Amino acid sequence: FLSPDEKVFYRKKYEEYVKRYGSQGPGGNRRIRGNRIFRLHILAKWAASLVRHPTLLAAVKKVLDTENVLIWSSDISCKPATSTECFGWHQDEAYALLGPHEKLVTAWIALTDSNSS
Repeated sequence: FLSPDEKVFYRKKYEEYVKRYGSQGPGGNRRIRGNRIFRLHILAKWAASLVRHPTLLAAVKKVLDTENVLIWSSDISCKPATSTECFGWHQDEAYALLGPHEKLVTAWIALTDSNSS
């Protein structure tokens, strides 16, 4: 949903964020840990802009069949291409006490290319 220029912009901002707040991880990759991975839209203007992107909000509103949207959280999930780490399936509702479940949606935005392998 992002234009080519937007992809470059958000990827650059993400990389700047990781460079500034990240720590050295396995294989020399920098990664974000602790409180700087959660509610990123409150900490970084670029993230606030991304989660409020008109195309993203339109899709969320359509799925939820509402004009009222609350951005409860925005998190960074970093997984370098060569990582063996697993980010397993889970349900946010189980630990976040959010509801009703039919009025919740999670939107994932990839800032890098990926493939099935």
